[in-house]
Amino acid sequence: MNAQTILIVDDDKELCLTMEKMLTPKFNVVTTTSGDGVRRIVSESRPDLVILDVMMPGLSGFQVCQQLRDDHDTQDLPIIFLSAKTGEADKIQGFQVGADDFITKPFSKGELVARIESKLRTSVEELKIIKAGGLTLNLQSYEVLAGDRQIPLTSKEFNILRYLILKRGQVVTRDQLLQSVWKDTVVTDRTVDVHIQSLRKKLGTLSDNIHTIYGMGYRYVNREL
Repeated sequence: MNAQTILIVDDDKELCLTMEKMLTPKFNVVTTTSGDGVRRIVSESRPDLVILDVMMPGLSGFQVCQQLRDDHDTQDLPIIFLSAKTGEADKIQGFQVGADDFITKPFSKGELVARIESKLRTSVEELKIIKAGGLTLNLQSYEVLAGDRQIPLTSKEFNILRYLILKRGQVVTRDQLLQSVWKDTVVTDRTVDVHIQSLRKKLGTLSDNIHTIYGMGYRYVNREL
C-alpha cells in the first residue's frame, strides 16, 4: 500500500525538518515555508492531509485554509493547524475557517502521529454523501436524488448545487461560484445566473431552497418537503 502524503506548511525551516523526520517513512512528506504557493503545491502533490502553521509571512494559515475550503477540489482535504498561539479565540477562528484539528506547540511525535492518523481514518471512512433540504448528493457518482427520484444535472449544475449546500445558510457571491466551479475559465456573472436558472427548473419545488439575495448572490436553506 502506498504511503499517504502529508503537506507541512510552516515558516520555521527547522521545525519543518523535525516534523519530516518524525513522519518519515510512515508518510510521504512535502514541506513549504510559505502560504503563498500552497494551492499550487496541493494541486501538484495531491496531499492526503495538510499541517498548517497559523502565523506566516504573506498569506496566514487562516487565509490558506479558507482558500482550500472555497475550492471544491480541496474542500474536504483534512487540515490540522499547528501553532504556538494557545488562546481560545485563535482556536475558534481556526475551526471557523474549516480546520479539522488544532495542535499547539510544543508537541510530541506521538501526539502528532496519532492526530494525523485519526483524521486520515475519519476522512477515508466518511461517505461521500450530502443530504440537505430534501436532496441527496452522491459526490462520487455525481447523482442527485429527491427522495427516490433522480434529478439529471450537468457537471456545472452539480458543482454549483454542491457548493451552495456546503455553504448552506451563508450568502454565496457569484464571484465565489465562478472561482469554485469555473476556476480559470473566463465567464461572466450572467453565466452563473443562467446555470442557477436551469438548476432551479430541474429541482422543481425544491428550488425554493435556493434563495436569491439581490445585489449579493445566493443562499441555500434547508427546507424539507
